[in-house]
Amino acid sequence: MWQRKQTLFLLLSAVLVGLLYCIPSFNIEAITTAGNATAPAAQASLSAITYRVTALGINPADNYAHLSLLPLLLTGIILLLTLVDLFLFKKRKIQARVAVFTILLVVALVGVILFETFTFGEQEGRQIYMSWGLILYPLAILFYYLAIRGIVADEILVRSVNRLRD
Repeated sequence: MWQRKQTLFLLLSAVLVGLLYCIPSFNIEAITTAGNATAPAAQASLSAITYRVTALGINPADNYAHLSLLPLLLTGIILLLTLVDLFLFKKRKIQARVAVFTILLVVALVGVILFETFTFGEQEGRQIYMSWGLILYPLAILFYYLAIRGIVADEILVRSVNRLRD
């Protein structure tokens, strides 16, 4: 089982999806003014709060006070399906279908993350910055695709051997 290259691709994609919980995809910087409303503008000071966008939601840096349920559940389902898919090596057709479904879930997760990021970041005084964690999504999709190609190649090989036996 572990000697198959598609198993390694599925394991790599599971690691990448697991990293989505802790590595931010976007950073949102909110600039606020602190000071007394009756004080002159010269006495008001500017402060910046940085929000991290992860699979856990949009939270101030290193504070997980607010969890977004949909990205959290989608990421958990993707991770669970990937780990189940690792052990379906005897049922190659089902394994390929689960991997295709997982790719669709990753694309849906990207859509949800982008929607939440841009609806939260549209408010006045907020700037959205992409983080290097954004590359994890296409890498996970790439590894799922490579796993599907390996699974299909194995299925073709098994069918050709069965045809030679008959």
